Amino acid sequence: MSHNNISFWVKSLPEHTAFNANAQTFDAQVHQHFDVVIIGAGFTGLWLAYYLNQAQPHWNIAIFEAQQVAYGASGRNGGWLSPHMPGIVSKMLKAGISQENIVFFQQQVTATIAEVRQVCQKENIDCDLHEGGLLTIAMNPAQATRLHKLKQHDHQFGYPQDEIEYLNQTQAQTHLNSNNVKAALLFKHGARIQPAKLAFGLRDCLRTRGVKIFENSPVTAFGKQHVQVQGQKVSANYVVSCTEGYSDALLKNRKIIPVNSSIITTEVLPEAFWQRFGWTQKYLLNDQSHQFFYAQRTRDDRIVFGGRGAPYQFNSVDAGHGHLDNATIAQLQHKLAAVFPEYPIAIAHAWKGSLGVTRDWCASVSLSPNTQVGHVYGFAGHGVAGTNLAARHMATKVLQQQSELERLPWNNFQNPTWETEPFRWIGIHSMYRMLGWADQIEYRKQQPQTTALASIAYKICGLN
Repeated sequence: MSHNNISFWVKSLPEHTAFNANAQTFDAQVHQHFDVVIIGAGFTGLWLAYYLNQAQPHWNIAIFEAQQVAYGASGRNGGWLSPHMPGIVSKMLKAGISQENIVFFQQQVTATIAEVRQVCQKENIDCDLHEGGLLTIAMNPAQATRLHKLKQHDHQFGYPQDEIEYLNQTQAQTHLNSNNVKAALLFKHGARIQPAKLAFGLRDCLRTRGVKIFENSPVTAFGKQHVQVQGQKVSANYVVSCTEGYSDALLKNRKIIPVNSSIITTEVLPEAFWQRFGWTQKYLLNDQSHQFFYAQRTRDDRIVFGGRGAPYQFNSVDAGHGHLDNATIAQLQHKLAAVFPEYPIAIAHAWKGSLGVTRDWCASVSLSPNTQVGHVYGFAGHGVAGTNLAARHMATKVLQQQSELERLPWNNFQNPTWETEPFRWIGIHSMYRMLGWADQIEYRKQQPQTTALASIAYKICGLN
């Protein structure tokens, strides 16, 4: 397999061998029954295997992966351990989830950052984890207004008062010294990681403890106590699907689709750059534009800078090996230059990956007591932390343990289906086109309120 468009995270590892090192493919003559079969070797599947193995080290656990460990979003994301919870609060409330349980959800997501750190310390996984918090900036008056509303919203649904600070322009520019920054929110929690290092660290940890990880071994079908692999039926007491943005081809139920996120990585930047722009605390960075960006400062002093770009391919085609078109690269470079103006920044690498999005943008964690088949999906870009929490929750279900995690809003959450094509493609691309226009209007008019066009766009795709 070509590595030409695989993420910087993977390509930066020694000799680019991480995908193939010690790979094991499935042999039906040797392995015929497992206690638990997990479909997908991304973060969700790896974390689930980890917690099940911790609880039941004698269980025979297998992960089946169609490509290689971290081939999908887990090896291509922006490297955020985000404090934000997956899902749309308004959708949760409409589904009958109580405010108390949403607050509990937020608290659990925030605590997950420390959980990941503790596991990495325990298992000696060096994934460049740095807890620097999160800075969300506004670059025009409408974005600044949205920051005020975001702060109020987050306080209402789980953030303590001392964990978010609103910064006016003068205060904000002490954290990011750019004339285009008008205001900011500073979140206490948030951490950057090198996601491929985390994924491969978990992989190596699991292998040493006897968990079978079969790469290049796609599951073509599954059901009660079995999966189909390479024309062979493999039995298992439990089967859990953890395929996220790659789920639709397997589930065929239009519950989740692959939406692409695109990323560029700069060359190493000198210390003079970081001092000039004041990005010295290594916090995560994003903005409040409708076509938002997200970024981190890496351990070796690059900027990893991502955004939506080319969001969706017709008929739910995934991102493949990750080739990113020149137009999207230029779009991301333009955004990067707006944040760090008048500084020449060279781009070293670019790629895209597929994240899983449900019709209501809410995640779901379920396990049928009748079939003992489980599903975890729908992190919509918040999966680096969310997958750990979801895996711990699913583990309690498989282990038949009583747990307060059953209070989490994604517990057995029923998502609506996406529209059929071509309406799905038209709706998603219309939304992103309208959001781009909304950003242009707000920059041009410098108005304090969000333009109505954005509200219409969000309604089209269920984001409000």
